[in-house]
Amino acid sequence: LPPPERAPRTAVPAPPRLTIDVVTDLSCPLAYLGLRRLRAAINRLSSVGVVLRFHMLLVNPDMDPGGEDMASYMRRRRNLSLAEYNEASYPLNQAAADLNYSYDTHRRVINPTRAHLAVAAAGETAAARAAAYEHLAARYFEAGDDISDVRVLSDALGALGQPKMRDELTLRRVLDVHEGAVLRLHRSLERLVDGVPTFVIREGSSGAGVLLRGQVPEVVEFERALTDAAAAAHAPPIGDGYGLLEPPG
Repeated sequence: LPPPERAPRTAVPAPPRLTIDVVTDLSCPLAYLGLRRLRAAINRLSSVGVVLRFHMLLVNPDMDPGGEDMASYMRRRRNLSLAEYNEASYPLNQAAADLNYSYDTHRRVINPTRAHLAVAAAGETAAARAAAYEHLAARYFEAGDDISDVRVLSDALGALGQPKMRDELTLRRVLDVHEGAVLRLHRSLERLVDGVPTFVIREGSSGAGVLLRGQVPEVVEFERALTDAAAAAHAPPIGDGYGLLEPPG
């Protein structure tokens, strides 16, 4: 992963600035749960500046470009009926309810590669790309929109302030431009990361930080990790201890 974003130098000490790299899949509901919990933690810690960066790691790299019906997918992968998966008592749905959202019950399983390319194409700043990621994730998981469809992506990027992307041919060309870099990073992450979501939280001065992977952290765990990373503003750099990182530039 690239170095953390540097905090601007100011005469008055600025609040800690954290870079959070999220290794994720736009079709993974657990990754979306992790994002919602992370956002809840960030909102509770208003004194900490945050830069979010999202990096694709596909859960189902061989998924057909047309996707798959959720009912057949859940039966094949989890031996669950669609009714069982959509039950309010299902753990994923309970966790969503705790954060006041719900998963759309009619969405298809998608191949999200094209959606990740749209995130990369959404702007030159990390903030613009993060806004695109969160917008597309909400449209898929909560509204059930097919974000692998170029028409949906064109509408989304247009709504996010890129009117040129409303032209589907222009969008396709832009996605092609970003495909090589996104897929190269994906191949690197496949060797280093064993699942999504994975969160690398780093402070912008020292590069010191926290790695969260495995089970999706609770909101309080995110709060603790953000606080610990922010407190490392004057700690020595951590180097490349996670195997994911470049040292601060």
